[in-house]
Amino acid sequence: MIYYTSDGSDPSKSKSATIFKKPFYIDQTTTIKALARSKEGKSAVIANTFTLKDENVSIKLHSAYAPQYAASGDFTLIDGISGGSEYRTGDWQGYWDTNFEAEIVFAKPKDI
Repeated sequence: MIYYTSDGSDPSKSKSATIFKKPFYIDQTTTIKALARSKEGKSAVIANTFTLKDENVSIKLHSAYAPQYAASGDFTLIDGISGGSEYRTGDWQGYWDTNFEAEIVFAKPKDI
């Protein structure tokens, strides 16, 4: 059985943990935590945060990123996901031997 939470709580300690039976949908930035249980015991808790994309913001890259540090592609620099301390995780976008230039475009005015 797989137990999960979508409120950021620990599924091994939370009364709001749900048994995974079918796919579910999220429509906002959400942290899902899950664990598996069987008669032999339980797994470690795993977690992932899914970040809602701001549809009013886009980016135009004027520099090419290094293929080995592509992360999720062009949108990576404004997707709200921060790379951790390990650059090989796939969350980083890198530029090698080039000047970096990009244009951030707001569909409507925004305080920054």
